[in-house]
Amino acid sequence: MDPNKWKLAIAGFLRQDVPSTVDYLGVARKLIEWNGLVSKAPLGILTAFDSVAEPTIAKSKELWIAALTAGSLPAVDFGETDRAIATRLVALTRALDEILLVEAKSARFAGNPDEWIVDDFYVIPRKTLPPWRKPKLKDGYGRRGVLRHRILPRTWSGLRVLPTFMETMADHDARPPVGFGAAFFSGFSLKLGSSSDGTFFAEEAYHDDARGNVEHQLDASGRDGCFNIVWPELTVPGTLRDHIVSTLKANILKASPASYPDIVVAGSWHEDIGGARRNVARIYNGFGSEKVRHEKVVRFYHEEVGDEDIESGGNIPVLVTDNHVVAFGICKDFCGQSTLPPYLGLNVDCVLVPSMGDDRVAAAHRTAAEMLRNGNGARAFVVQQMFKAQNDVVAFVLPPNAIQGEPLISLKSGEIWRAFSGL
Repeated sequence: MDPNKWKLAIAGFLRQDVPSTVDYLGVARKLIEWNGLVSKAPLGILTAFDSVAEPTIAKSKELWIAALTAGSLPAVDFGETDRAIATRLVALTRALDEILLVEAKSARFAGNPDEWIVDDFYVIPRKTLPPWRKPKLKDGYGRRGVLRHRILPRTWSGLRVLPTFMETMADHDARPPVGFGAAFFSGFSLKLGSSSDGTFFAEEAYHDDARGNVEHQLDASGRDGCFNIVWPELTVPGTLRDHIVSTLKANILKASPASYPDIVVAGSWHEDIGGARRNVARIYNGFGSEKVRHEKVVRFYHEEVGDEDIESGGNIPVLVTDNHVVAFGICKDFCGQSTLPPYLGLNVDCVLVPSMGDDRVAAAHRTAAEMLRNGNGARAFVVQQMFKAQNDVVAFVLPPNAIQGEPLISLKSGEIWRAFSGL
């Protein structure tokens, strides 16, 4: 936005009538509008957010809350330094954010997505922040502005955003797990079929001890404090997925049940959905109940086998738990190559991605993950089976706390489990 037009828009916003602090929809609309304006600030102000101290923001926020309560907003002096302007802007965001949280009805916390709708957005209140989302110096506005809500567009990049609420296990309330679990199969290989037009589809998967692997991995995920476990793309056909579900359900009936993750991403497989082949990832809770499913949007292409024979999905499912807001992708859905992945526009806490490909795909995942993390602080977790083993490397993991420039985690044949901290 042109800097002068942006200043006029900011000034115009501050001259508007101020809604009552108990007017939920009025305050929500103001938060959405203001957050959108601040996100378009000139570069000098955007970069100044990095250097504003949290106590300074907190002090300015209280002044804005008093002004909002009184029903009038003071003007921003654009003659001040960029840091002073940035402080006032982000503090007003925090003030609106906090007032809205106080006025959120219990129904909005209880998880009815209809209660989250505000015009073209979902406004989702959050009781807690994941440890990696806590604001600090050197974080930009996307990571320090709206903290107590997740504002998600109802459509993004032509895809419908579909949030679903899921309760988490009761004993997680005090200290919820923050680990991420990557699960692989020993002796895995994939048999591909070929369609009449030369495209490919998954026909059969082979494993050495798939059921034993699943049981070991679920037990390990609980011991390692994981809130999620992810198997790779096109490694979990229906019969094996059924075993994952039955293992989760059988655990409930044990005298001393294991502590399984809240979110279980059962890889993906090519399925017939409504007469069309789709690449589907089914996501379960720790009790084996399917909560959401993601249908892959971007087809895979490999020079040796051609295009993936699937119809593209049209949705981005988002799972909202007591502790996390989680989006899901499959392989090329989350790659920073010829097009930007749609997840960069979603203020979620993390994106879980089962994948299959080569080292080039892994590198593209890293690019997308760095853009996501730099934008709003969200973490990406990619669990990738190699399309073909290279130098005995059969899989890659992009951990949620990956450091820029460090190599991805590579797994050799026979390695079936890795856990990573979200801290």
